[in-house]
Amino acid sequence: APGSGTTFRVFLPRETAPTPGTVVDAPTSESDNGRETILLAEDDDSVRQLAMTLLERAGYHVIATPDAESAMAAAAAHTGPIDLLLTDVIMPGANGRELANQFAVTHPDARILFMSGYADDVLSAQGVLDPNVAFLEKPFLPADLARKVRQVLDEPPAAAS
Repeated sequence: APGSGTTFRVFLPRETAPTPGTVVDAPTSESDNGRETILLAEDDDSVRQLAMTLLERAGYHVIATPDAESAMAAAAAHTGPIDLLLTDVIMPGANGRELANQFAVTHPDARILFMSGYADDVLSAQGVLDPNVAFLEKPFLPADLARKVRQVLDEPPAAAS
């Protein structure tokens, strides 16, 4: 009513079981857990912390860094193998593609997975990212991150990007 305010009521159905056609993530088994080491480069603190937590819960060892420079320093200081570089595409300083190029020189067997809030076709069209690289669009669901990381790690070396 004018001068009195507005009240909204939203009625949602009670539902305890998935409706037919609903996609439900299957629980992961112990055999799906990671054992590899992941170098994570993400400038957004909350995204970096979330990704690190999710990956550690999945069994991965995560080295989390806020930018390309600290990622390369962490890679140089790490004594064991690094199996995957998970990097944001757009970061201050060197971008994810530049980081991946530097990282590949010192870790040629490592896999690379890019992530960004920009769609991969936009990044490809602007020349920021090659169209055939492994890519995860943000925002992502926890299961999507775990699935994509596992997929990239399990690819044969020639197919990995």
